Amino acid sequence: GALANGAFAGVSPDGTLYVTSAHMLANLFSIIGPRAGGPGAVGGATAGLFETATGTAVAGSDIAAGAMMAMFSPDSAHIAFTDLAIDTGRGIAVMDFDMAQRKASGYRQIYATGDAARYPGWPFYLPDNNALVFTIGAAPDFSGLGVGVIAGSPVIGAPVTDLFFVDVVGG
Repeated sequence: GALANGAFAGVSPDGTLYVTSAHMLANLFSIIGPRAGGPGAVGGATAGLFETATGTAVAGSDIAAGAMMAMFSPDSAHIAFTDLAIDTGRGIAVMDFDMAQRKASGYRQIYATGDAARYPGWPFYLPDNNALVFTIGAAPDFSGLGVGVIAGSPVIGAPVTDLFFVDVVGG
């Protein structure tokens, strides 16, 4: 069956594993983490590692519980993600990943906004594994804040979102 927090999963380059996104209900009106299924839809509280073919959870993977929008490096040796544990989703972390052992280790925070109104998200490894590109936006659910496009009309209410790069080794 479908996983409650299976949306926006990070799939390993070989397609055998995926990491789900954590979510947090901050209050009745605020969700921290990417939503699936529209307003009010919240997935599981913690991230996890799963087998793609069966949907079976991989026990003892040590994936950070607050991982959101995880991304494997092209060589599968690392995972990058926005982490709920960094100022409630305002930072990016990386971990080493051993495909044979199916285990993460070496947690390192590499970026934090230091700003209550800015959320870094959607980290993506560059092909050489040495840097990440990511966005910084204003929405705690990492959305476009309800931006809509109506046929024949301009985009309404588009939020500011910028792209950033960060060196994985040096931060």
